[in-house]
Amino acid sequence: MTASCSESLSSLTKVFPPIILKISLSARGLFSFMAVLVLASCSRPESTVGLGIQPGEDLLNAYFSDSTSLEAEVVAEDTLRSDELSSVMLGNYADPVFGYTETSFYSQLRLSGSGITFPLSYAVDSVVLSLPYSGRSYGKRIPQSFSVYAVTDALYPDSVYYTNSTVATDKSVNWIEDPGDTYAIRPNSVVVIGNDSLIPQLRLKLKASFADLFFTAPPENFQSNDAFLEFFRGIHVQSATTDGSVFNLDLGRSDAGITIYYRDLDNAEPDTALYSFVIGDQAARFTHVRRSYAGTALSGLTETTPVDASVFGYVQAGASCKSHITLPHLEAYAAAGRVINKAELIVPAEDIDIRRYPPQGQLFLLTRNEEGQDVILPDQLTASHDIGGVFEPDTLQYRFNITRWVQQVLTGELVNTGLFLVSNNSGVSVNRVVLHGPHFSEAEPARNMRLRLTFSD
Repeated sequence: MTASCSESLSSLTKVFPPIILKISLSARGLFSFMAVLVLASCSRPESTVGLGIQPGEDLLNAYFSDSTSLEAEVVAEDTLRSDELSSVMLGNYADPVFGYTETSFYSQLRLSGSGITFPLSYAVDSVVLSLPYSGRSYGKRIPQSFSVYAVTDALYPDSVYYTNSTVATDKSVNWIEDPGDTYAIRPNSVVVIGNDSLIPQLRLKLKASFADLFFTAPPENFQSNDAFLEFFRGIHVQSATTDGSVFNLDLGRSDAGITIYYRDLDNAEPDTALYSFVIGDQAARFTHVRRSYAGTALSGLTETTPVDASVFGYVQAGASCKSHITLPHLEAYAAAGRVINKAELIVPAEDIDIRRYPPQGQLFLLTRNEEGQDVILPDQLTASHDIGGVFEPDTLQYRFNITRWVQQVLTGELVNTGLFLVSNNSGVSVNRVVLHGPHFSEAEPARNMRLRLTFSD
């Protein structure tokens, strides 16, 4: 037995108190069990490559352990800001694990040119709402039907809107031409209109009478965008299909908006003309998200009630849920005089239909400061230190280098408030992942969420 491991036995109840939390053995049997466990879990690392920020000479007497106690629970994610992001989300889907997700968006329309005048005598050929895709979708890519309503409250580009924000709308008229029509969801397919090829986009047909709102309005409503936005507040678009997919739309593009195709009947031979009300990057817009966890393992999750994650943890983007990991006995390493050379949090993912529901490409770790605010870890504050968190498809796991955070907890620079596993792209995605908790498997500890520490005396 090495000197380091011998010392670990004498201070075992300080350094590894979680090992004996739920084990009922005789005193002699307990000591024998702990001795074997320490010998198994306290060994020299096979390699010192990438061990982090400690000088190489400090690693001569380094050992590692992955038996530090972790506890985990799933907590509801805070509402997220969802206005003027890179894309909005639209669509609904039913997840066998995470329940029902419904997304819709609110947006202003703006003039494509001021001082426009419409003919007094006209015929409307068609009205089309063009919504360019941004390439991402999640769920079953089946045709969906939609609703389009007029917004009755003002939207403001300088206001803040969250995933739970709503704006009043006029639900008396669904402006979709035929609410029973379905539209294929093709985020990567070019749209061909006559001889023209358009970028991939969802093109919703609106009622011809939608044009009457503008053609019969006083001309002063079209003299400026301010006047127009006072006259027409915007649109709310939502899916009427309950189990399809959620997909992303790039409303910041200049070709996002509503185009009216019409003919001026005062002309002897009227040609088809068009006018577009654009969305674009200056328009106020945001995504609204609604969820139901009924009938799932997360059915008990509320803003104030967490769900146990000792076996399975859950993370979902779009202001859904995150996993909170606590390390209640971490400070015992400092009490035992240990110097942490490297700390890795390893989080395996469960292989549950990851082709249909791909996991997040990357997870982030946050901690909480003394004021109760979520903050990034010190490991993310330097370009020379890669915290990781990228999904590894070959091993089905996420791996985080959190050496600096652990060291600063042990030195008292940071308060040990635990870690929060959160999704990346959370405001523009509903991707989710099922994780292995710290007690996923007693027989196969390598499949558990665990903290791997490399330390020296």
